[in-house]
Amino acid sequence: MRTRRELILGGLVTIVFGGTQCACTRTSDSSGCLLSANDARLFGAMTPLQAGMGHGRISPRSGNREFDYALAQTLSMLVDTLQVFPNLAFFKDFHSHNAYAMPDSLGSQPDGTVLLGIRMLNFLFSSDNHPEIAVASICAHEFGHIVQFKHGLISALRGQEPTVRRIELHADFLAGYFAGMRKLARPNFPAVVFATTAFRFGDYAFGDPTHHGTPNQRASAIVRGFQAAYQERRTFTDAVKIGVGYVQSV
Repeated sequence: MRTRRELILGGLVTIVFGGTQCACTRTSDSSGCLLSANDARLFGAMTPLQAGMGHGRISPRSGNREFDYALAQTLSMLVDTLQVFPNLAFFKDFHSHNAYAMPDSLGSQPDGTVLLGIRMLNFLFSSDNHPEIAVASICAHEFGHIVQFKHGLISALRGQEPTVRRIELHADFLAGYFAGMRKLARPNFPAVVFATTAFRFGDYAFGDPTHHGTPNQRASAIVRGFQAAYQERRTFTDAVKIGVGYVQSV
């Protein structure tokens, strides 16, 4: 019988895309780290050997065997905590540090797809402060978007706001919830790294449709999600709703 971790390695991280050079590019209506329906169709319309992003390649592995195996453990915990089971793959993010979530499934798992940029991972691993936890925080954020897709929350979260800020802050909230659950299970878990990582990726581009929230807003969303799990002991279902209310008030 296969173990849980082996299933994650063989399922969640198995999008067998080969190494073919790609021709498709992101469309102009993509927002932040969400891939639009048009982007999803570009991916979904292609065969696995044709799929890709920009001028890079999609791969089912990061190129670091030890990292991939360790990441599978985090992904397994994310699946259990956030109750979604997306596909996951890596891509070459040549021009900036990127990770994306999309509603379409590019593999065998039912709940959309998460794409992690190799350049972004290398950037996170350049830190001396628990880089593996920083990677976990990015994964948790992208899984938060998968939760939004699964529960049909994108339109309600965005409302009339011209940016994706509330969508991104809600994903931060859910990442914070995951950090709180990990802290409950492992008291020495350095949950603060989730907040500091989100702070690093905050921005002040208020007029940009891809504005994710200021550094303080992003860190605060992590902290509020953490409180919902660690201090209030909320169920995940409750936390999703609490997170919606939280970001609508920010």
